[in-house]
Amino acid sequence: MLRIDTHHHVIPPNYRKVLARSSLLEAGGRALPEWSAEASLQAMADLEVGTAILSVSTPGTAFLPNPADAAALARDLNDYIADVVATQPDRLRRNPFRSHRCNASATPSAARCYAASPG
Repeated sequence: MLRIDTHHHVIPPNYRKVLARSSLLEAGGRALPEWSAEASLQAMADLEVGTAILSVSTPGTAFLPNPADAAALARDLNDYIADVVATQPDRLRRNPFRSHRCNASATPSAARCYAASPG
């Protein structure tokens, strides 16, 4: 029986750049790993995971002092994840990200993520 990974972190290239500009190169005391959809799918195959629910790795957008910047990053992250899920809708799902700094403007971004592709 294949497993479902409900906590599968994504680190998009643009997110990595934003984190690096803020000197955030690790999370939970560990260096942020390189991430790609291909590597994730291979890891899923190796670990007998049938479906992964993608979510953004820590620290989210909490490090951004400007709520508008946090909301824009949340929107970009949701769009990226929706695009990744659209390439493998039978294997990947998503957990839309909402910026805690600006929930009202991040909510439409999450809704767009759900509407972008099935799952």
